[in-house]
Amino acid sequence: MSTVAEEPAPASFAPPGAIRIRGARTHNLKNVDVDIPQHALVAITGLSGSGKSSLAFDTLLAEGQRQYVESLSVYARQFFQQMQRPDVDVIEGLQPTIAIDQHAASTNPRSTVATVTEIYDFLRVLMARTAEVACPECGTAIAQQTPAEIQQAILALPESTKVMVLAPMVRGHKGKHAEVMERIRKEGFVRVRIDGVTFEVEDAPELAAAKRHDIEAVVDRVVIRDGLESRLAESVRLALKHGEGALRVVYLTPAAKEAAGGADTREATAEHGWVERVFSTQYACPDCKLSLAEVEPRIFSFNSPYGACPECEGLAAREGFDPQLVVPDLSLSLVGGAVAPWRNGTAAARAKHNKALAPFLARTKVDPEASLDSWPESARTKLLYGDNGKWPGLLAHLEMDYAATKRESVQQKLAEFRGVIRCEACGGSRLRPEARSCRLAGKAIHEIVALTVDEAVEYFEALEFDPSLALVGEPLTAEILKRLRFLHQVGVEYLTLDRPADSLSGGEMQRVRLATGIGSGLVGVLYILDEPSIGLHPRDNARLIAALRNLQQQGNTVLVVEHDEALIEAADWVIDMGPGAGHRGGEVVAEGTPAELADDPQSLTGGYMSGRLRIEPPAERRRVAKTRMLEIEGATHNNLRSVNAAIPLGCFTCVTGVSGSGKSS
Repeated sequence: MSTVAEEPAPASFAPPGAIRIRGARTHNLKNVDVDIPQHALVAITGLSGSGKSSLAFDTLLAEGQRQYVESLSVYARQFFQQMQRPDVDVIEGLQPTIAIDQHAASTNPRSTVATVTEIYDFLRVLMARTAEVACPECGTAIAQQTPAEIQQAILALPESTKVMVLAPMVRGHKGKHAEVMERIRKEGFVRVRIDGVTFEVEDAPELAAAKRHDIEAVVDRVVIRDGLESRLAESVRLALKHGEGALRVVYLTPAAKEAAGGADTREATAEHGWVERVFSTQYACPDCKLSLAEVEPRIFSFNSPYGACPECEGLAAREGFDPQLVVPDLSLSLVGGAVAPWRNGTAAARAKHNKALAPFLARTKVDPEASLDSWPESARTKLLYGDNGKWPGLLAHLEMDYAATKRESVQQKLAEFRGVIRCEACGGSRLRPEARSCRLAGKAIHEIVALTVDEAVEYFEALEFDPSLALVGEPLTAEILKRLRFLHQVGVEYLTLDRPADSLSGGEMQRVRLATGIGSGLVGVLYILDEPSIGLHPRDNARLIAALRNLQQQGNTVLVVEHDEALIEAADWVIDMGPGAGHRGGEVVAEGTPAELADDPQSLTGGYMSGRLRIEPPAERRRVAKTRMLEIEGATHNNLRSVNAAIPLGCFTCVTGVSGSGKSS
């Protein structure tokens, strides 16, 4: 009778519900064996340098990321840096791992609180689908145009004007677009306009897949004359059909053609006198006769060329002459040297400047010998930015001088008055006029993101939609509100949504990313956080603990490297590293519930938690010499409101206050 041999038991086995680490030797860890409960809030604590980060980040996180990369295909792995396996014998039960540390998430100047948390993505869609569209020029609500109105607008062009009627097929999308070109051929179009250049369809070049392209079918080429109505009506109908409700007209008037010296339709560009105008059956201003293409989410994105301000390219700021440096003292007059770059100039230079200013002074009727602070504010604004007449503005005049001069000494002198300044074209909103003119409950998108988190919650809670828009608007609003409430929960309700990400402190950035993690709804993940309570006022600790518990109760394991007593006591399980720092550390001194840790005589952290150990304040303090002070006057960075402060030199000074009060600023 034969017998079936039993299979050998596995060499190691992780008990259900635990991450089992055996033989961890990363950095100063000394062959650490430890079990971390899954689906719990776990705190790793201990002296600085005792091995907390080595265990959490350099062992658990490193192995989690390595396993993720190894799960990818060979093709995908070539795009990742090869990751070394941490020095550990075995890790079992490891879940997908995400770190939320205090390093800046991005140095990209385009990143804001709203973009990092995905609030801006939902807001762009909400604006595109539910906002009221207004004319960028006059603010009038924009209505739809009929094909007949479009036809009449084209026929109103001067006689003998050359016109190309185009149907937009592709607008700013990457790819070779072979299927679009094939469709244009099948529809019987003879010509196509690609990225502003007209080709015969059969001679069109192959497009680069990695570049963005604009493709328009040339529906008709006509010259404005009598008897054109029926032909143009059919051309407009075809262009609107293939352009999905939009068409583009490119035209060259006889006067423009003469000024440009003649032009070939293949190079129908502004340089050759051609003018482009977009018509749409969707939106058109009845007063300005301005037509807009369909309002899409991308026109509200300052990361897209279709939404970004063309002057600053979506950065809200640009390099240029700083008005504060150019005119630093308003108590001076123009004659008395108010314009700093023009001081100490030669007689020829002064004559040149006076000649340039003369028409402006004559129109505004201001006294060049009077101090600038006595001028009307409108006159000072026109002096700097121009008056739509012959005077371009002081800043533009200096830009022309800076660009025209070939003398390095002059450039160096002018460069002293340049800096990064707010973009005047968009007012710092980063967006094109078309995006800034759309309003939702009376606010444009850049005004919405200028609200603090708490102000934004009030705004979105008060939103009401027409029944026809509620099906789209309410779910989007719910997603935005969910993320805003998570930001409030983690204690950053004071931040504005347009606050640049690179201006946040490490603790603020970590809490913003924590809110993003909660909002993502991921389940079965190991989140590792590095001192999330750092920089947080004790008043806000309860909210942070509630946020971490929320993340854990979604079905995740939350592991925090922490020193804060309140957070350690709120944990389900605590691992105390030690006993010392560096080569004297690297061991698990104690582990258990917070109560068990407090009763463990081997735990240094437990000694402070139980009150057996404490830090006594000094009996005597150093006297402050009030004659030696670092004085700060009128600080206005971020949320500082003209702060004056005196910091004694040679002393240990503490700056404290509730979270978001301006300590880091």
